[in-house]
Amino acid sequence: IYKKEIPTFTSPSDNPGYAQKIVSRSIISHFIDGLAFYFDNPDLMTPALLVLKVKELILLLLQTNNAKSMSTLISQLFTPRQATISEVINTHLFSNFSVLELATLAGQSVSTFKREFQTYFNDTPANYIKEQRLNKAMQLLSNSTLSISEICYQTGFNDLSHFTRSFKTKYSITPSDFRQKEKK
Repeated sequence: IYKKEIPTFTSPSDNPGYAQKIVSRSIISHFIDGLAFYFDNPDLMTPALLVLKVKELILLLLQTNNAKSMSTLISQLFTPRQATISEVINTHLFSNFSVLELATLAGQSVSTFKREFQTYFNDTPANYIKEQRLNKAMQLLSNSTLSISEICYQTGFNDLSHFTRSFKTKYSITPSDFRQKEKK
């Protein structure tokens, strides 16, 4: 709703101005009651009016007892933030993202991403991701009834034969044999 503008309330102000904090929640209740009219007459609601109503709600919330926490929350929406390598990896560990895509998500070049990854995880991105996927696959084989194919794809492998070879290389047993052994 704030496409071309950064709202003024995102920057702290020492001057309280003419606005005063609302102690009662009744103003919010009245706002919500006022929305009932638009639910009864949905053809009157336009995208522009919807944007205005959301902005009105935000401004009302900034006048309540929780104004400080609301202001902080809303300000964070407009503050650029770079994801850390660990956040990017943990979020996309089982996705089929390339190192280039992961580096882009972290806001880094591939070489910087690889260098910082090595420092943080003491491993290469490809090896670390493969190890984590195989560990997760082992857990799923032990604790779930998912088929081996489903486990393969849920842990981010694209190919069942590659998954089976990787699993056997790491654990010296095929996924199906591992599952049979775990059942016993």
